[in-house]
Parts: sequence; C-alpha cells; structure tokens
Amino acid sequence: MYWQFNRARADAKVAIRDGDWKLVASLDTPDPKPSGGIPAGEMQLIKKAALTNLRLYNLRSDIAEAIDVAADNEAMFIAMSATMRELYREVQSAAPHWAEWEWPRYESKLI
Repeated sequence: MYWQFNRARADAKVAIRDGDWKLVASLDTPDPKPSGGIPAGEMQLIKKAALTNLRLYNLRSDIAEAIDVAADNEAMFIAMSATMRELYREVQSAAPHWAEWEWPRYESKLI
C-alpha cells in the first residue's frame, strides 16, 4: 500500500506498508501554509520535492511508530526504500499540474 499526502501536518508525507513493516518519508520542501486553494509556486515545489528522512517501523512490535528499526533490518529497509522511490517517481511524474487557485470562501455568503 502506498500513501502520499503533501499537506499532512505530520512530518511523514509518504508511506508504504508491507505486512508488519511500514516505511515513512518526509519531503525536502517547506510545509505548505494552511489553505483551501493552491498557492502560487506550490505545484512547482511538489513536482521537484525529493524524499528525505526515511524511517522503518515494525508495527507488530511498535504500533506507535516510535522506534526506527532501519539499521537493524537493512535488507528490508533497502528493498522498501527502492519500492517507495519508484512509486514516488511514478506518482510525481503522473500527477497533474494544477493552476494557482484560491478558495472563494462561499461558506459564509448567500450564493
């Protein structure tokens, strides 16, 4: 399972699961400001963002994802990292380039 959410408030923006294993990664871009739209420049940042700070967790023994076990499980870390990077590149290249857009904030107005 592959998961990516660029506007996640947590540090982890990308994750994959393989059984009890979960690999998470951050992106090397600043966190976007809260917004209902797509601010200028955000799409360029998303299209150029690289994965960083990869961490491996064993959810069977650490459901809270508190202990990075990458160093103790090097083969699993390498395999899952390669899979994540491949999937990330596919998603990044296939994702549309949305135009700058600002949420009109109609919720408080009669339309």
